[in-house]
Amino acid sequence: MKLFDPAYGCIFADYGTPRQDYMGILVAWPHDLYFLLDCNTSRLVDLPPSQKLWADLCQAKTTLTTPLSSETMFGRWYNILCCYFRRCILNRWTTTQSRSWFTSPFSRVQPSSQDMAFSSYHRLIWIRFCRRSSNGENGRSSNGENGRSEIHSANQFCVTNYHMPCRFKDDEFMNLHVRMLVNATKWLSTPCPFLIVGDFNLHPKTPAFQTMSTLLPQFAYSVREFTCWASNAENGQFKDQLDYIWYNPNNWLLMRSHAPSEDVVGPMPTLTEPSDHLPVYNTFWYMR
Repeated sequence: MKLFDPAYGCIFADYGTPRQDYMGILVAWPHDLYFLLDCNTSRLVDLPPSQKLWADLCQAKTTLTTPLSSETMFGRWYNILCCYFRRCILNRWTTTQSRSWFTSPFSRVQPSSQDMAFSSYHRLIWIRFCRRSSNGENGRSSNGENGRSEIHSANQFCVTNYHMPCRFKDDEFMNLHVRMLVNATKWLSTPCPFLIVGDFNLHPKTPAFQTMSTLLPQFAYSVREFTCWASNAENGQFKDQLDYIWYNPNNWLLMRSHAPSEDVVGPMPTLTEPSDHLPVYNTFWYMR
């Protein structure tokens, strides 16, 4: 197997910390069919539509941050005294209950869902592609200079790849990320048609998934029996669809949908399936 194929181009965006094992996303394309016009690999929260959403929430006087009482003089001294008692008295105590007696409540304040959503490190990959003509040229018009403005707009389309944070139990957090993702993709792609693909960590019955369907009323998505089959000690086995390809049937004719093989054995990962997610394959005919 080739680790690098010169016939393909690819863009990789990494993010995260050692605790998240430096996650990342990638988009690859064949050079003989498409060439790249533009690309963006920013953090989702740094894009102008996301910043505007944050500003709108602030203007609506939504509580975006929880004031930390430890910033007050009393809070600082209380924390110092608690720290002193823990070091001097509780070093030999092992029970959690005994230690909690001298723990400052100010150090336990958790950021809100909105704080967490707008401080996320997750990046997207957005690419504007142009189809090459049948003779292999770059889809440029025959009359005029070779400027970008002369690339046929009818040959252009955009793709956004995103890995949604795995906070599926926090509906407010996931709703905000869905709104940021759709708004950013529309802002970057206008006026070209686009696809949104990736691991959304949402199954179709969640409120955030319904939000995405509302924001993309003309779009359809790839339907699978499952794309994730995982297991952990806290939640047990999980088997459902979390990965999607969102497309507009007015621009993309679905020619073939490749379902997971029936011989998949889970939960994953296994020796034959190195990930707990299965790939999603669709074959489209671009109709613009």
